[in-house]
Amino acid sequence: MDKFWATTSRPEVEIRKDSDGAPLLVGYAATFGHQSHDLGGFVETIHATAFNESLAENPDVSARVQHQGGLSTIGRTTNGTLKLSVDKKGLRYEVKPPNTGAGRDIVELIRRGDIDKSSFAFSLRGDKGDSWDFSVEPPVRTLLNVNLFDIAPVDGPAYESTSVNVRALEAARASAKTTVVPAPPPQKAESLDHARERIAEFKKYLSDLGK
Repeated sequence: MDKFWATTSRPEVEIRKDSDGAPLLVGYAATFGHQSHDLGGFVETIHATAFNESLAENPDVSARVQHQGGLSTIGRTTNGTLKLSVDKKGLRYEVKPPNTGAGRDIVELIRRGDIDKSSFAFSLRGDKGDSWDFSVEPPVRTLLNVNLFDIAPVDGPAYESTSVNVRALEAARASAKTTVVPAPPPQKAESLDHARERIAEFKKYLSDLGK
């Protein structure tokens, strides 16, 4: 199962305060209807229902700075320090960072503007997890149904042209190719011609009778 990463195209993370006055990171890990940067020969967009099935299963999702785990983990859905929701704009998150080096550092980096974007890690759910449009250049991949693994404040695109992206594009191109089947002969046109021939023969028969 290939795991992909995608980054919002615009700054989508800010610092607020929770009811206790502690820092609260709020942002959108994904925004609907906006095309990504070039991901290695294609661009990506996210359908508004792409996360619905995954979130309905209450997945174990972590918030990780730059997608790094371990001490860079700053929140998790299973303990309530990461909350996820979907609205008209996209996949919204709230993270209550810990009072650790990583937690304090990410708050300061976002406050300074060094980190101002958000990202998410995902895999496709089944064979209909995405669709491709090869009628435009570059081709557009639309995420339709995905598994969500983690969200992350990041300072730039999570990935450019990776081997996973290349495989995804090549596989989509291969499946989009269809065998050209010759069109069947125009049966109706042939039948009409045949009828005309029979009418002509009948007229000749009547003409011969009248002689």
